[in-house]
Amino acid sequence: RNLAFDTTDQALEQHFGSVGPVREAWVVRDRKTKESRGFGFVGFVLADDAQRAVQEQNGSLLGGRKITVDLAKKKGATSAPPSGAPEQGAAAP
Repeated sequence: RNLAFDTTDQALEQHFGSVGPVREAWVVRDRKTKESRGFGFVGFVLADDAQRAVQEQNGSLLGGRKITVDLAKKKGATSAPPSGAPEQGAAAP
C-alpha cells in the first residue's frame, strides 16, 4: 500500500526481486480511468519469500514513498493463509 501513482508493474517486480524470484507483479488500477489505486500485488515462486518480503520490505521506499507490505488475503478472509500452505506466495504492497 501507499504506492506512488506512477509506479509501474515492472518497478514493483524489480523492487521485490531482491527478496526472491517473482512470479508476477501488478499495480491495481481503476477500471475506468486506468489510474493506479495506490496498491498492488507481488506473487513469488516460493511462499517463504512472501513472508520475507513482509519482513524486509515493509516500510521501505519505492518511488519516493514509504510502502506498507502485508501478506495478501483472499477476498472476505479475516486472516492470512497458514504459513507455507500455498506453493506460491503473495505480498501486497
